[in-house]
Amino acid sequence: MNTLRLAVPLLLLAGCLIPRFPQDVETGFARGRMRTVETPHVRAYYPEAGRDTALRTLARLEACTASLATHPLSRRQREKLQVFFTTSNFNNAYVQPQIAGLPQQMVLPQQFSLELFHLLGLAGGEVGDVSCHEAVHYVHMQEATGFWAAVNTVLGNVHQPNAFSDTWFLEGLATWYEARLGRRVGRPENPLWRGMFLSYAATHRLDAGHLNALHREHLPFGAQYLVGQHFVEWLARRHGEEKLWALVADQGDAIFSSLGFTLRFKHVYGQGIGAEFDVFAEELRKTVSRRERPAGQSVRVSRPAPYFARLATAPDGSFALWSAALDDVNRLSVYAPSGALRWTRRLAEVLPGRRWISTNPLGVSGLSFSADGAHLGFALADVTPMGNDATRLFVLDAATGEVLREAGPFIGLGGTLSPDGTCFVAVAQDGARSQLVSMDVTTGATTALTRFETPETLASPAWSPDGARVAFNRWTGEGFDLWLREADGALRPVTTDGRFNYQPRWSGEDALVFLRDTEGRAQPWRCTLSTGQLEQLGEVPWAALDPHPLPGGRVLLLNREGAAFTVDELAGRPALATLDSKPSASTPPAGSAPAPSAPLELSGDAPYSAWDNLLVPGLRFPYVGFTVDGERFRPFYLLGLSGADRLGL
Repeated sequence: MNTLRLAVPLLLLAGCLIPRFPQDVETGFARGRMRTVETPHVRAYYPEAGRDTALRTLARLEACTASLATHPLSRRQREKLQVFFTTSNFNNAYVQPQIAGLPQQMVLPQQFSLELFHLLGLAGGEVGDVSCHEAVHYVHMQEATGFWAAVNTVLGNVHQPNAFSDTWFLEGLATWYEARLGRRVGRPENPLWRGMFLSYAATHRLDAGHLNALHREHLPFGAQYLVGQHFVEWLARRHGEEKLWALVADQGDAIFSSLGFTLRFKHVYGQGIGAEFDVFAEELRKTVSRRERPAGQSVRVSRPAPYFARLATAPDGSFALWSAALDDVNRLSVYAPSGALRWTRRLAEVLPGRRWISTNPLGVSGLSFSADGAHLGFALADVTPMGNDATRLFVLDAATGEVLREAGPFIGLGGTLSPDGTCFVAVAQDGARSQLVSMDVTTGATTALTRFETPETLASPAWSPDGARVAFNRWTGEGFDLWLREADGALRPVTTDGRFNYQPRWSGEDALVFLRDTEGRAQPWRCTLSTGQLEQLGEVPWAALDPHPLPGGRVLLLNREGAAFTVDELAGRPALATLDSKPSASTPPAGSAPAPSAPLELSGDAPYSAWDNLLVPGLRFPYVGFTVDGERFRPFYLLGLSGADRLGL
């Protein structure tokens, strides 16, 4: 009997040992000195060495949270957002809801080192823009009234009803708000994101099943994001933004919150999700027409049809395709100029001694050939033993696929292999600041090519054919412009409109081929550097990715078709549109995102104390047990208390 009675408190005590953060995040807290600071709406914990980046992000987050706080319908006093900045480079951000004793909290990194963020209209050094997406989740889940509000008040961090909203609504709402909280950034403003959705809507009949997060045809971004955002946008346009928050309020008041979301949707909108989605789908059917490839655009590779891929070309017309498809493993393939397959390699390595762990093209940047086509290089955001991401550079024999050299790891993303194949131009990131560097692929030694003193997001650098100049992208606050680093180190803008001018690749010594937002669609353009003339090179039906020049003025690119990409070739032909890109003498140089207009109101900026919240139980729960005394049952009662300091140290 004594053993039984002792086991119960030990089991309760074990609840205190549940980790509050993932291993890589917790390790960062333990290794560095942390500080805590408050604003009117946020209590933040940040590494002392990353103060400038944290406060920059905090300014954006505070403004977004202040805006969002006006939307929810209940007038209950809300707690400040608990936000934790980590040195872990995990290329994500998240909000954990209150559940089973764990508090609600947001975790943000110092930077994002995946090129995917840039492709979707978010800057890797502007974590504040992503924090606004997470702020929507946080405020959304704070809306808890009625029964669960009372339970949480008495027992602690037990349950937040809105955490059980359908995932399409959770993620669709947050994604839609990315472009509505002070800056027109993020996926709703992005031509590649829109093109991926519209290309599918033009070739398929959508129904409410396409909101399911497990719907495979909406990889790699997920139906809950891609379809959910467009459905939420349509609901707001058709019924008004306030009804979105009325649904949040209804869910927050529900006792059985994991059930009945469709009924609550019907209560707010007058009909169920399926019926409302059918109206949305019918509108798409009438307004989104199928687009065919124009004359001069032909398919080079279509099978297996990848849901995401990266492409590179060699000067002789050879090309490499890194693909992820539903009906095939992730693989890297190299094709001859004729389109004949030279070799293909399954990328997953499982035996000890493997070169890499990650194989998805979402983690690839800088896929490129040397000038003679003999070497193929790439940068891969790979998994570290700690579980976060670090970028490594690899050089392969383009004839066989054999790994020849590797360098790294570092925090950043790749650009292109140098013409002689000896070094990589890359972007090295440190919080909100990034620099162009040249990295030797044999020794790993780096040479700085820029020395920015202010926050900057740079991306997609490319060596010129002679290896003297570098074309690159520079974030302007709401988009990207093209820039040049001249042979003498001078920097000059090529475009100045910030209209998603991305992925420059050299076409000779005097021209760049790149992506540009053209009437809401990502299209291939060319810029002649000596004259400043911009020319649209083709009009793909929905969206292009990775445009590369070929001999004879042709362009090879990834073309979005339905739910997949094909490798297409555009024949050289007269430009569809021309513009003059030369900046005037009065044009100010583009820079990173502007500083907030109002000063950040800080209070309590001090070193972190392990006593912070340590003696405040996050979970207070009664326990009823019993012992057996002969033939009689004797009850006993316990009050379980569970908690930890804020950092879980």
